[in-house]
Amino acid sequence: MTFYGRIDNLAYNPKAGLQTKKNPSIRKFIITKHNTLYYEIFENRIELLAIFFNVQNPDKNKLK
Repeated sequence: MTFYGRIDNLAYNPKAGLQTKKNPSIRKFIITKHNTLYYEIFENRIELLAIFFNVQNPDKNKLK
């Protein structure tokens, strides 16, 4: 499945992502093995917070 196909699936099933340990209102969703999307769910929208490139140093990820 493509990058955009995975994001389209998330629009239909917003709770598919796992809650983060640091902040349970933020969810993470692995788009590809190299990219993780961080987002929050609100009443009528999904707010995209960041796309993290997983090859980077994990200490740079402030949302994790």
